Amino acid sequence: MYEQLLAAHVASLRIATPVDQLPKIDSQLSQLHTVAAKYSTLGVVVDNKELDYFRSHYVVLLCSFKEQLQHHVCVHTMEAITACWEIEQSLQSITGVFPS
Repeated sequence: MYEQLLAAHVASLRIATPVDQLPKIDSQLSQLHTVAAKYSTLGVVVDNKELDYFRSHYVVLLCSFKEQLQHHVCVHTMEAITACWEIEQSLQSITGVFPS
């Protein structure tokens, strides 16, 4: 369940993270096995149905958040592209200069 939770969290992070910052996330994820190994050497075994229930619902929440965030980014990106196009059209009509 932990892996699913982490995957959902990272998927949400990737939506709004600038492309040049994605390698940092990947680098941190590559260290996951080291951290997990340290915790496993502590001998802590958690078999808790309530914790699993919480984790499963949190995964669903994170997936929903990712979808909403993705929609938000997409909508605002299209609005920004449209606004830039309108500005370009206005400048062209004012100056009479068209991009080559």
